[in-house]
Amino acid sequence: MNIQSVETKDRKSIENAILLSAEKLRASRGVDGYDLNAVETFIEAWMQLSLYFSRHFDRDIGIEVVGEYLEWRFRLQDESLSHSLSDHYREEIEDAVADIVGIMNEIIKTVWRSAHPDE
Repeated sequence: MNIQSVETKDRKSIENAILLSAEKLRASRGVDGYDLNAVETFIEAWMQLSLYFSRHFDRDIGIEVVGEYLEWRFRLQDESLSHSLSDHYREEIEDAVADIVGIMNEIIKTVWRSAHPDE
């Protein structure tokens, strides 16, 4: 991830990167599952959003981005349980699910702390 790029991007452009990566991830589905590079790109876009929130006092997030989080959090979890796919692939997808859940939890904690500094 290019941390420098987060410094110059606003939240909307990072959210647009998430939406674009979700579209590419959706299109990457093949017989053997989703393209793991597309999964990684999606996770990296979320990491940029988390980093953005850690550096800016901003409590807003686009509903479309939240929708993509919910869709992919559960879609990838279902994918990780598919016994028709390789063990290695399922482990990679399990890691991706843990990553996306952890990133969203970090975003929520960061925004909460900035909105409630006395708690």
